[in-house]
Amino acid sequence: MTIRSILELIALADTNLPDNTTQLISAADVRDLIKDFLETMSPAYGGIRLASQALTLSATTPVSIAPFATDVIATLNYYTNNLVNGTVTRLGATLGGTLDFIIASGSVSGGNNNNVTVELFKNGVATGYRASVTCSGAGDRVGFNIAALEAIDAANSVYDIRAMAPAGSYTFTDVLLLVQAQPRRSFV
Repeated sequence: MTIRSILELIALADTNLPDNTTQLISAADVRDLIKDFLETMSPAYGGIRLASQALTLSATTPVSIAPFATDVIATLNYYTNNLVNGTVTRLGATLGGTLDFIIASGSVSGGNNNNVTVELFKNGVATGYRASVTCSGAGDRVGFNIAALEAIDAANSVYDIRAMAPAGSYTFTDVLLLVQAQPRRSFV
């Protein structure tokens, strides 16, 4: 069956399920529409978690927050996770009619008054979705959270999170990168 936008499902219902005054609705028509609906509404996720990781950051080059320690979830045939690279990959064409809803959260500690910027990257390119926090000293964790909604691409979309700060050592704790297929009402 096919994942479709909500507007496509409505159009299919209007086309394939007329008022039935001519007895043209078949069981197959109803079954196919129900299967497309269920495929569209079924959740799909990819996610990874990191308990604690010390990283040396740079003020000029974003550093990938990786490796991660645990697969949270990867819905087969839709998402794959790479713990070593700290990435969640959405398999391109398999989730047509949806958007990616991404959550990146966790905490960081580092030198007092050092500003840390954590940003979501898609296919190696900064997305503009970022969080900036000010550290309050080594061992004092400061939380960050990013929520983003990204359009799908025909090709795979590879998500990771990277950080920049004044040069030095920082510890990232309880970091989560979660990507979820979100049905949308129409194609953009």
